[in-house]
Amino acid sequence: PLTFMLGNGFPCNALTSRGRALLDVESGDFRGGWLSQAEVQNKVDLTNVRFLETGTTIADLPDCSVMDFPQAMLAEQLGIEVHGILGQPFFKQYDLDLDRYRARAELYLPGEASTQGFYSGVKHLP
Repeated sequence: PLTFMLGNGFPCNALTSRGRALLDVESGDFRGGWLSQAEVQNKVDLTNVRFLETGTTIADLPDCSVMDFPQAMLAEQLGIEVHGILGQPFFKQYDLDLDRYRARAELYLPGEASTQGFYSGVKHLP
C-alpha cells in the first residue's frame, strides 16, 4: 500500500521515486531532447486505486508525475513515509469534506457535497 498526502494547491498528482520503486516501474534513460523517452516515462498511470481500510475504489489516476517534492521530504524528517501527493487533478474529480476533529474525510462527486446539508462540514460562500 502507498501513502498519499492531500494537496489541493499542488499542480499535479505525483509519486515519489520511492513510490515508483514500490510499484516496480522502470525509469527511462535520458536520450536527449525535451521529448525524450525519459520524459515520457516520468509519468505513471495508477489504475484501480482504492482506500486500504474500506476497499472503496477511488478512480484511475493517469499521468502521475514522478518527483521528490519538498512536502514528502519534510514528512520523512518527521517520521512519516509518504509515497505521493494527490493534487489539483484529483480535487477536480471530487469534493472533500474534511472533519479534523473526528479525523474523518469524505469524498463526494462534484456538487454532491451540498446535498448532505446539515450533516456536512462543506460551506458554500457567495
